[in-house]
Amino acid sequence: MPLKTSDKIAMVAIVISILSFIYSAYLNMEQTKLQIKNTKNSVKPLLEVYRNRSRSEQFLGYQITNQGLGPALIFDMFFLRKGAKIRTDSLTDYAIEVKMPFWKEGRRFYQAKIDHEDALRVGDSWWILKIDTANIDKANFDQFLDDLNLIVRYRSLTDDTFTAYFSRDNVPKEYQYLLKR
Repeated sequence: MPLKTSDKIAMVAIVISILSFIYSAYLNMEQTKLQIKNTKNSVKPLLEVYRNRSRSEQFLGYQITNQGLGPALIFDMFFLRKGAKIRTDSLTDYAIEVKMPFWKEGRRFYQAKIDHEDALRVGDSWWILKIDTANIDKANFDQFLDDLNLIVRYRSLTDDTFTAYFSRDNVPKEYQYLLKR
């Protein structure tokens, strides 16, 4: 029995409504993905690590600044020197232990101690290592700093993890995976 014209129209209407529903669901999923991406980007921190001198030029060291849009929750931070991983809060002990030529007892030496998930607010800067440069053996000290690389691991409020570093050049192969974004 052939289909009536009204039945054909009804079937076409059903097919069109099903296709419209599928297309609408697809667009809704894409819009949700874009909203999630936008939310993540709106609170994304961006840490810059750099070697810096204090304004008085009395101190030299490493500083981090949050140039992103949200706070950086720092969960790991360390220095690498010739393949050795050195915690930022034990660098003084390390400098004395390996008898760094520039090191002198009584030298003013500031090193950051980061508690678990300390938050660096947007626009804020922290000194991670700050060394008094008065009466220091400049050549040996510069070589020490050239061999030193600061690595900072942090996360955003949306739990995405990132790694900031001073120089990719002197990161040993076993730590290269940290630098991949």
